[in-house]
Amino acid sequence: MLPGPSKPKVTDSRLARPYCACTSSRLPMPWQLQLQELELATDCACGEEDAIGEWTWQEPEGNVQNSLEFSKNDTQVTFHPTYSSGTATVRGDCPFHKDHHHYFEIKMLTDTYGTDIMVGVGTDKVNIAESRYKFTSLLGEDDQSYGLSYRGMVRHGAGLAHESAGFCRGSIVGVRVDLWHGTLEHIILQPPPAPTAVPDGFFHGCPVEDPAHIRRVLARLAANAMQKKSKESEMEFDKAEISESLIMYYFMNNNREPTVVGVPNFNAAEDAATLRAAMKGFGTDEQAIIDILTSRSNIQRQAIAQAFTHEYGRDIIEDLKSELGGHFEDVIVALMRPPAEYLCKELHNCMEGMGTDENTLVEILCTRTKKEIAEIVDAYERLYNRPLAEHMCSETSGDFRRLLTLIVTSSHQGARDEEAGVDAARAQDAAQALFDAGEAKWGTDEEIFNKILAHESFAQLRAIFEAYKDIAGRTIEQAIKAEIGGELKDALSAIVECVENAPAWFAQRLRAAVEGAGTDDAALIRIIASRAEIDLGSIKREYERIYDKTLESDIKGETSGDYKRALVALLGPA
Repeated sequence: MLPGPSKPKVTDSRLARPYCACTSSRLPMPWQLQLQELELATDCACGEEDAIGEWTWQEPEGNVQNSLEFSKNDTQVTFHPTYSSGTATVRGDCPFHKDHHHYFEIKMLTDTYGTDIMVGVGTDKVNIAESRYKFTSLLGEDDQSYGLSYRGMVRHGAGLAHESAGFCRGSIVGVRVDLWHGTLEHIILQPPPAPTAVPDGFFHGCPVEDPAHIRRVLARLAANAMQKKSKESEMEFDKAEISESLIMYYFMNNNREPTVVGVPNFNAAEDAATLRAAMKGFGTDEQAIIDILTSRSNIQRQAIAQAFTHEYGRDIIEDLKSELGGHFEDVIVALMRPPAEYLCKELHNCMEGMGTDENTLVEILCTRTKKEIAEIVDAYERLYNRPLAEHMCSETSGDFRRLLTLIVTSSHQGARDEEAGVDAARAQDAAQALFDAGEAKWGTDEEIFNKILAHESFAQLRAIFEAYKDIAGRTIEQAIKAEIGGELKDALSAIVECVENAPAWFAQRLRAAVEGAGTDDAALIRIIASRAEIDLGSIKREYERIYDKTLESDIKGETSGDYKRALVALLGPA
């Protein structure tokens, strides 16, 4: 789970927990097949699957494929099935009526992480369109909506209330709206440990078959009480004009927080013409180049490159190289290459010549998913007519080489299988194997560490690390630092830290690049350029949290000119 707004510390009894394990086995991609199979999975061990279906999701106008995908019966929705360029929002098709009681439940079928995931209610005045190209916690930004975040915070009128541990994959979130009394409740269902007496009328006739298993984790939010907290709020559920306008909203956005998401109304030919004009004739308009290429997504940049060649018969990268220089050129060329090809060139450069830059190998290969590694492996052989594993084996040695080889050679056969579900029993076995291979014996069996950390998905590794802590009484990171040394320790530690908090790990890499005598410009450019469309927003936030200063201020202090302006533009607004 990527970091976001600070979350209150909770005891173990208040950690977000699933209602059941019905979603423990994640179905394979593509999403279309997953949705079809999920529709057939109506028999759920918890008895909560499709028992009551009085409403469906309503597809919004202007929905594009990368935002929302619906099952055939519109009871399930997948958010950002391919990639994320902003906030996706969907609402139910059943309006609320004045003076009525309403209750609905939503089950989380996949992992919860990212900028935010919210469940709540709002009027038709909530500005959905404005958030389409930015990452935000939409519900509760104003007085037109209420939202419960998966991190446990309730939002309304831009105010926050920390009330619970939130929800996770497998959780069932209930929302009860009482338009008679003007109250709203969020409820997270919990499995019943034993039959419990519940007063009659506890839910005032809400359609819940077994209310004994419900534990309230959020305080009742009365409209009057909320108004006392927020003077700007003028919304009262029992007085607002809501007979047909108060509709439930369910919000979710991708697990990552990019700073570059592309632009709407994109026109590749126009951008190509502007760039051509910026480079043609006497002098170069560097600011025009920065403005265009730091705000377009990589997909849009590739379209610009194609339009440039089509219109002018020229290679845009070669023209940029001829007009620009120094580290500014490095940034712009990095942006113009497809991501996998750019990382391949970085890998090739770090292994060519005298010596090998092991830090770059770790940064690129130990922090990527199976799909990303597979793309890099394919692109490397296409670009250099040589397998990446072969080149890497000639430049590294020992257990470090074996770990990287496992990551690279297994990318097409199942390593880093991010689509596989979390298996708690297998996680326990793997944690025990790690303990037995390290702290429980004299010496360390590095091969066991390599095999597990190279093959398992990040989600599965989180479960393994939690189980390890229970077995060993300390973290896996502490064990690795105590039991393993050298380059292998750095590589394994990078995997562990990226599993737990990838933005924090990259923030530390950026700090190392800018502090001390001299600047590691190659690392600085590579991380900023390669993470801008992934999680650079989260990296910025972690940087400030760890070092009590902004990443932008440090970059401005270490760079200058167009180079500085390009990097700062990629960072996005403060």
